[in-house]
Amino acid sequence: MENQLFEKLQKLTALSAPTGQEHVVRSYLTAEIEKLGYISQVDRLGNLTVTTGTPNAPHLLLVAHMDEIGVIVSHVDKRGFCYLQPLGGISTTILIGCRVQFANGVQGVIHNEGTGYRTPGSFDEIYVDVGATSASDCPLQVGDIAGYVSPLQRVGNTRATGKSIDDRVGCLILLEALANAKNSPWQVTFAWSVQEEIGVRGAGALAFAVDPQVALSVDVTRTGDVPETTRMAVRLGGGPAIKLRDAGMIADSRVVQAMQESAQAHGIPFQREILANGSTDARAVQISRGGVLAGCLSIPCRYVHSINEMVDLQDVSNSIKLLQSFIHSQETLNSLVREH
Repeated sequence: MENQLFEKLQKLTALSAPTGQEHVVRSYLTAEIEKLGYISQVDRLGNLTVTTGTPNAPHLLLVAHMDEIGVIVSHVDKRGFCYLQPLGGISTTILIGCRVQFANGVQGVIHNEGTGYRTPGSFDEIYVDVGATSASDCPLQVGDIAGYVSPLQRVGNTRATGKSIDDRVGCLILLEALANAKNSPWQVTFAWSVQEEIGVRGAGALAFAVDPQVALSVDVTRTGDVPETTRMAVRLGGGPAIKLRDAGMIADSRVVQAMQESAQAHGIPFQREILANGSTDARAVQISRGGVLAGCLSIPCRYVHSINEMVDLQDVSNSIKLLQSFIHSQETLNSLVREH
């Protein structure tokens, strides 16, 4: 199981799809969805959806985002060096020396102005060197977008590290759950959203259109299990995390309780998560229309938004099991919609 999950995640993370370039991942997912016998739909923003389960039943929305963090060219100087601005929450500390690839296939290395390696004061001091000798020789222009170059690798016995695990791992978990979702008592919409990294924009439009009663975002969360880090009760290998609160939302207590009960009923290890910084698509979904009972299934992930994020494949496997148990439980449906 872990080997199969690694191979599937490796394919997804190999795709380069920073915010604004989600069509690369969407094309891959559309083909996989067709193999499962479903017909997908794409809205005006580029969100991808599949609806299955029981027609006219209470509506459950499951969402993971397709985009990854990246950089965009803001200026090309006369020597052919390209200055950058971020797409998503990127720390300048981790960028120096990183290799990136643009949509046209051009690769380059990021560095800071001046001599030596130091932490830049701002993005205004960061450029990418693509080997050009002048502006006319540069194969890039203002507006070109790039993502990290870092193929997924196995480390240790059960772990994997590489770029864009945030949130290709969520995309994978939704695909795996979709394969067995036709008999769900819910009318369930599986959704892969755009523009999460720059302000959960795709999910807001998506939730308004779907109008679900209940929703789960499936996304990564940080961990507190590395040296001298923020105190956080989430660790790699401890099982999926059930979000209670992050910087953008407080999860509905009824959804939290239903997720915990589902995990306990199936012997699935889980953790309770409070995230100090960052949020997920659930932030936008929760306040759509008249409000949605929203929660988040979180996958523990070290080094989020770096060129080498890390997950434990056992956590990924258990996240799939927890999501499947949630969407197939009539008791969960009854407990969440009886008052609505």
